[in-house]
This record gives sequence, C-alpha cells and structure tokens, in this order.
Amino acid sequence: MTRATVGILACACLLALSLATPTVADGHRAGKGQANPRAELDGAELDGAELKERRDDLRVRIEILEQQIHGLLSELEADASSALAATDDMSLALAEFSAVAREVDDAEALRLNLALHIYMYGDPRVDTVLDEILELHIRDDVARERALFSAVEENVAVELSELGQTEVVHRDAITDARRSQEQAEQSRDEGEAELREALQTKRELEADLAEVEGLLEQLEGLGIRYPLTGVPASEVPARPAIAAKIDNYERARPQSGLNQADIVYEEIVEGGITRFVALYHSREAPTVGPVRSGRTSDFDLVLNLNWPLFASSGGNRNVLSQLADQPILDVTENTRPQLYWRDDQRTAPHNLYTTTAALWSLDLEPWNTPPQLFAYRDDEPLPAGAEPVKAVELTLGSTAVTYTWSDLLQGWLRATDGVIHTDAEGHPVAPANVIVQFADYVPSPADPRSPELQSIGAGEAWVLTDGHIVPSRWTRVAGTARTTYHDAAGNEVRLTPGTTWVSFPEPGGAVFRR
Repeated sequence: MTRATVGILACACLLALSLATPTVADGHRAGKGQANPRAELDGAELDGAELKERRDDLRVRIEILEQQIHGLLSELEADASSALAATDDMSLALAEFSAVAREVDDAEALRLNLALHIYMYGDPRVDTVLDEILELHIRDDVARERALFSAVEENVAVELSELGQTEVVHRDAITDARRSQEQAEQSRDEGEAELREALQTKRELEADLAEVEGLLEQLEGLGIRYPLTGVPASEVPARPAIAAKIDNYERARPQSGLNQADIVYEEIVEGGITRFVALYHSREAPTVGPVRSGRTSDFDLVLNLNWPLFASSGGNRNVLSQLADQPILDVTENTRPQLYWRDDQRTAPHNLYTTTAALWSLDLEPWNTPPQLFAYRDDEPLPAGAEPVKAVELTLGSTAVTYTWSDLLQGWLRATDGVIHTDAEGHPVAPANVIVQFADYVPSPADPRSPELQSIGAGEAWVLTDGHIVPSRWTRVAGTARTTYHDAAGNEVRLTPGTTWVSFPEPGGAVFRR
C-alpha cells in the first residue's frame, strides 16, 4: 500500500466517522420539577455530549494515524531495501564497466602495437606480396603470415566494436541504477518527513485527548447526566423530549437526523417495512426526516417521556383520535403545518422534513424534561453472563438488519438490507448500544391491516453493549413506566453511556454471531 493510498483511506475514514457536533439551543424555559445547575470548569461551559463526541473522534483519528504510521514505517523499510538494491546494482554495473574498460584498453593497446609494427617494419602483407612478385611464386609461409596478421587485425576490430556496445549497455545500467538510487533516497526523505509530521500530529491529538478526558472526568464529578443517553452533562436541557416518526422505506434513505437522536425505536409496520421513532433531547438536529405518519404502536413507546412532543405527518382518523387522548403534545403536520416543509429533490411521501429547533420553539403546556429510561454503567465490568459477539442479524418483517461491533467506531455498525446504513451526510449509523427486544404484534384497533407492537408486558431481550451480548428479560408494567432489562442473575443490565437503538423483532426473529 502506497503512502498516497494510506492517506486516502485515512481521509475517507475520517470523513465517514467525524460526526457533526450539534449544539444545544439557548433560550428555553427553566426546567420543571428538577434543579437546573450550570457548571463552569476552567472558565468554559462544558457539554458532555460534545466532549464525548470529541473524545471518540480523537480516538478514531489517533487509531487511523497509528495505522498510517505503521504503513509509513513499512514503506520506509521498503525504500531502504530499494536504495540498498540500487546501490548494489550500481556497484555491480561499475565493476562490469571497469572490466570492459580494461578489455578495451587491452584491445586498443594491441591495435596500437600493430600500427607501430607497420610504421616501423612496414605492412607485412604488402611486403610479402612484393617478394612473391619478385620471386614469381607464392610461398605458403608468407601467405600464412599475411592471413595471421589480417586475422589479428580483424579480431581486434571486432572485439573493439563488441566492447563498445557492451560499454554502452553498462553505462546505461549505471545511469538506471543511479536514477533508482536517487528515487529511493527521495522516497525515503519524503517518507521520513511524512512520518515526522504524522508523529507530531499524533502527539498533538494525544494531548487533546488527555485534555478532553480530563474535562469529562471533571464533568462526571458533577453527577449530572443527560437522561436519555447517560452522558455526563453540565446541565439537563430545559425542554421536552421530541418523538419523531421517521420513514425507513428504501426510497426514504438516507435519512436526516438519525445520528443526532438519543434513542431510536424501530418497529414493524404494514407491508413488512419498518419505521423509526427517534427521540431527541440532549442534542439538536438541523434536519429531521423524512417524517411519516404515526401508528397506535407509537403512543405506548413514548408515554413514559413526561409529555413529549410527537412529530409525524399525521395518521388516519382513529390514530389521531387516540393521540388526542394521550399525555402527548401533538405537533404533527396536521396541527402545525408551519413547522414542516417538502424537499422538491425527493418524491412524496418520502420528502417531509422538520427541525428540532422549530419543534422546541413552541410554547406548549404541559411539559417536563424526560426521565432516565435506562441504567448506565461507568467503570464497572459487564455482567458475568455477557459474551463477546461479532454481530446480530434481525428479521423485521421483510427488512433485514445487521448490527456489527466496530472497535474503531466503538459502536454497532448498522446495515439495512445488506447496505451500510448512513445518514444524509454520509455518516454511518453506529449506536453505542443496541437492544433486541422480542415482542408480539397484533392487528391495530385503528386499522386491522396495520400491526400494533405490544411493548407493555414481558419477554426475551438481547442487550448489546461494548462488543458483548447480555441475554436478558424485559419487563414493562405500564405505559408510563420504563422498560427494565434484567440478566439471568436478576440484575438490571447497565448500558454504555451514549446513543441506544431498540429494535422489536418477533420472537425467533434474530440470530447472533460470536
């Protein structure tokens, strides 16, 4: 692999992995029902989600640099071997050229001796011919002398001609060897310069990482976390959670705003496709969508969020009637059309979008900040029943989903129908946690053709976190209660702080690969 190739791969990885860091909007009302402290450490207002993203980004960049440095060292070793080989080739060519030059000198000396002989004693071929003319007969010994002299002269001429050609070949070989040596030395010099630059960049990134980890440690000491991610925070944003219904039909991909969601639920809808319910609280998403219609399954999923904002393109009459009776704030396109727009570059109905800022700008009552839905771990080890796992494969209706653990991303890289799932900015979807919650579906009372997820009750679950699977049992006693996950020992499973995706396949609808 060339240095250029390594650099291209590094840039590509960084482009794919460096997720944009959204900011928390200012100007929201003070939170209800809980304190709203604000921490300033080292004179800078800290945001745990941003620091965590920065930390993860720095770790990825350092790992990519380490791979690049390893490649540069390998290439420098190859350059050194090439330079040594070129030096050997040039030494051999010089030795061969010197040998040919000595042979040329010997041949030239012989030709010079012949010329001196002719000058001093005359040309024997001419003299012997004159003697034969005077004696009127041809002598054999004289003829042999003439032939021998001619043969020597011709042999010298041929040898000099051949040596001249050989000399040219060796001279070209010397030129080629010298050029190869110069190229190898130039490549080595360039490689050493790149290596010095990469090592310096790595040192700088490691210093940045140490600083960010120090700030995170200080932030963790405050004991404040974002409720839907468990990530340390300087304060809990004073705003309700948003539950946005997002399309996952093939033509709707890539979606916008998935990577900014704290939690994403994936449920089966009619036609065997899936849709997402994306929950936003800790971070803003400049674009969310495509937004689609709600289902009766959605309400049970979000009843435990303390009056969340429910964003969708609407729904049938029965769905909207049921929505009006729930402790949920209706911000659907039906009631708030000014909050949505259509993207002309996409075909309807897969082109409706909104923003979290627009939804949070509403002054609706009642509302409250969402509670913590999952238990999170800090430095404690995984449960004893946790097993390393490479991937989990889900069947959700006719949609095939795979989550593969990525050490580089420190998350579960998602593929949908065999294709890596990315957002509209090209960033891969790779949540820190994935929960496979096996559940039943029944015909919806709003439309018997629409499956309704049964998310209240109990059943089997797989909790995927930190490259491991924890076989668990899920329990939820009521819509306003949170779902708990307990391992075989009866202990509540704790997640890695960060984003979480929850998929709801039917029982038997998933397998995992160790």
